[in-house]
Amino acid sequence: DPRPLAQVGLYVLAPCLILEVILQNAVPPSALLRMMGFAFTCLALPGALAFALARWRGWSRPRTSALVLCVLLTNAGNYGMSVNLLAFGQGALAQASLFFLASAIVSYTAGIFVASMGRAGLRDSFVGLLRIPTVWAVALAFAMSGLGFHLPRPVASSVHLLSSACIPVFLLVLGMQLRGARLQGPVRPLLIATALRLGGGAAAGILLAPLFGLTGVARQAGVL
Repeated sequence: DPRPLAQVGLYVLAPCLILEVILQNAVPPSALLRMMGFAFTCLALPGALAFALARWRGWSRPRTSALVLCVLLTNAGNYGMSVNLLAFGQGALAQASLFFLASAIVSYTAGIFVASMGRAGLRDSFVGLLRIPTVWAVALAFAMSGLGFHLPRPVASSVHLLSSACIPVFLLVLGMQLRGARLQGPVRPLLIATALRLGGGAAAGILLAPLFGLTGVARQAGVL
């Protein structure tokens, strides 16, 4: 069962990794705003197109919701952060961490809203967002960086050990999830969702990167 391992990765290891990466790479707040704005836009555009296509075809509310969720929500954690580290190194991992934060915010706000087809309240979405330790890790990292604070040595050692375990655990969870995946369901919605998520997401990333001033590893991480 991958769920316990996934929970450890999401609630313990990922916050430690993001905290260490932001502090070590001295990521400026402007980079956070650029990457999060880029991520929100890249996720929203294919999601909006998926909704428009579903309405045009007259699909039911459950199928429309499923299609939009498939296109809107990305595996930016155990896949996105891992592959960016392996492909482009630590600098890209810092940018991928910021994208991961943006995708988590989308999941716990727009994702909940779409899943319930408008029945989710703002309070429930906000409470769900506050339960993500990653959000607090990013806030703490930027606060410490701005104030010039450093983690005490014992704490820093603990954070380093846990952050070093994050990518391997993420890859294990990804493998376990893929092993249990089954290709089933209506073919046309599956093909549309896949094309919009992979093709539409990549196209949006390539087109939007210059508008948000992403260059170098930031552009590589954002598009990937």
